[in-house]
Amino acid sequence: MLFEGVWGEDDLRRKAKTSRPSGSAGSCGVGDDHHAPYPDEVLAELPLARLPSPVPLIDAVHEAGWSAVRIKRLRDVEWAGKLHEPWPLGWLEQRPRYTLVAGV
Repeated sequence: MLFEGVWGEDDLRRKAKTSRPSGSAGSCGVGDDHHAPYPDEVLAELPLARLPSPVPLIDAVHEAGWSAVRIKRLRDVEWAGKLHEPWPLGWLEQRPRYTLVAGV
């Protein structure tokens, strides 16, 4: 079982969040340490870090030798994360979250 999210950078909410010099997190009183992006050298080592969809995750599970892959969107997890952060940060940071289950 794999729990994952889609954290693609081409997302309008990500652009809105980072469009101000301090970003929306700073204006909501959330410190940069909590919402700081990964450094570029770390992202370079994480090939699945900027996915625009879950399709590469499914492909990676198949390529690893697993079969009967099932994917389910975790909307309740997304909703809980959205409620956890102050407005508008919860809306801006919401990302699709999934669980993938596969067998051998």
